[in-house]
Amino acid sequence: MDVLDVADFREPGGAANRVAHAIAERAAAGLRTGLVHVGGLPTETVAPLAGAVRQSLDARTATLVLPPQRVRADVVIIWHAGALTRAGTVMPAVDAGKVIIIGDGEQQDDLIPQACLSLFGREPVWQQNPPSASDLIDRGQAVVVPPQASRQTTEDRHTVLMVSSNGTGMGHLTRLLAYSRKAPSGVQPYFVSLSQAVPVVGEFGFPYEYVPSATPIGMAPGRWRTYLGRRLSEAIERLQPRVVVFDGAWAYEAIDDVRAEHPGVRWIWSRRGMWYRGMNRDQLAKSAWFDAVLEPGDFASPADPGVTVDEPAVRVGPVTLLDKDEVVSREEARSALGIDKAAPTALVTLGAGNINDATSATRLVIDTLRKLDIEVCVTVPAIADRAGTDDEHVHLISAYPLSRYLRAFDIAVSAAGYNSFHELLRFEVPTLFLPNLETSLDDQRTRANYAAAQGWAHSLDTPEPDSVRKSLGDLLLNGAAMVAKVADVDPGNGAAEAMDLVADVVRGGP
Repeated sequence: MDVLDVADFREPGGAANRVAHAIAERAAAGLRTGLVHVGGLPTETVAPLAGAVRQSLDARTATLVLPPQRVRADVVIIWHAGALTRAGTVMPAVDAGKVIIIGDGEQQDDLIPQACLSLFGREPVWQQNPPSASDLIDRGQAVVVPPQASRQTTEDRHTVLMVSSNGTGMGHLTRLLAYSRKAPSGVQPYFVSLSQAVPVVGEFGFPYEYVPSATPIGMAPGRWRTYLGRRLSEAIERLQPRVVVFDGAWAYEAIDDVRAEHPGVRWIWSRRGMWYRGMNRDQLAKSAWFDAVLEPGDFASPADPGVTVDEPAVRVGPVTLLDKDEVVSREEARSALGIDKAAPTALVTLGAGNINDATSATRLVIDTLRKLDIEVCVTVPAIADRAGTDDEHVHLISAYPLSRYLRAFDIAVSAAGYNSFHELLRFEVPTLFLPNLETSLDDQRTRANYAAAQGWAHSLDTPEPDSVRKSLGDLLLNGAAMVAKVADVDPGNGAAEAMDLVADVVRGGP
């Protein structure tokens, strides 16, 4: 953003009207404005925003910025110093070139500069009036790229917009990241994600922005459809992508709205299979919204009972974020995770299992492993709050991507979601699968049972102490030979094939 305005935008008149006037002036000069509302929770719906500000958002001359987005702003304008006292929980991460507070600095207490340093890393400059658009440009505090030049730059780099749905984990986001890492020179992936974990893509060098889904911000579905559509349209107008790749099982209605607004942009639906038998059939009609459907493969695809099996799609090999040669050695992995370099160690990754609940599957597995004298590492997903435990024998880990360190483990006990299933089998970790039977669409039971039927792994629908102990004991003896069989059927990482399709569509191919 050229300018980031921070204020309480609920009240009509006052700062809201002044900000709206400044937004209009900046838009006419080609400047980009972001808004951070500090009057309540970080949503558009806690209280009605003032009409003048709402009109700016509807006209897309300003963009509402929500945490955990990160924004670079040449100038941050604090419209009333008191806003800083309420900004801590609603302020996105901001890289600020300059911070201006509107008011008389001599009348403010010493806490205000401290708050600015904490939030923006800069001390503020006090001014009675905000800088005009011409002032910002003339003083070099904002850089305006003429629209034609901006479009040319975008065309040279062939932007691809990667849009991931929310889901309950990181599967959709990780799959798009896997594709993006295979992007050829001249193709620039840019992420717009509903996942709160989206900052992880920044660690791989990709730009991103966060769009909250309806539930976290308490927005009604109909209004959220409009909100999502506006955010996607704004991103398309700003970035001028050739292609949008959407990964998710449900294609949001807003996608059809945005397609109508931007008919020149091509769309690809990245849609994995293994749906529960007969479920979600109505979604298949939405394939007509897309120029191509991409299906990442599944080691268990011969057993796939879902309705996608007979649907037209470009099918590629099973997709993992990393390739085999990116998985570090056992010694390096154990050192990075801070675990014993010699002791037999198991990975336990069952999602939401409560470590401290004696009745949970996670606790059952931990107790069984300890009786076998196996050290235990339990994953804490990057998308969740870090769980706690008073069990000194449990090592909590939250590395991303964890697949880089899988050689640290002698065995694993895991749910059978798409990512963990393929990473553990491809990278040859002897595994007991305990499929999550409460998923809305992903048929983990069928996936896990297929692996067990092929002799690659063990699977238990309902874990009991005896069955878990027996399965783990067998894996310790025979698991390495079992999982080694997967290499005979593995066609290789399908991420490169997937990006080949995306790049072909970028170049105007079918």
